[in-house]
Amino acid sequence: MNIKWVPTSKGNSIWGTMIQIQGDLRKEDAAVFYQAGIASTEQIKIHRPEKSLKEKFNLAHWGATNVEG
Repeated sequence: MNIKWVPTSKGNSIWGTMIQIQGDLRKEDAAVFYQAGIASTEQIKIHRPEKSLKEKFNLAHWGATNVEG
């Protein structure tokens, strides 16, 4: 599943960031980060959560690749 952040009413958004999430985001699952420009046939637009991505997904680093929570 690929997720692309879209702006909320507060203007809180991340543009050009796509995240491929594998599994259900348990600690043993990994999230792979892609920069803008990588095409995807399956995009889901969702609002950015109030919590930071790091807190929500328990990721060790923001913007790193193959980060395990």
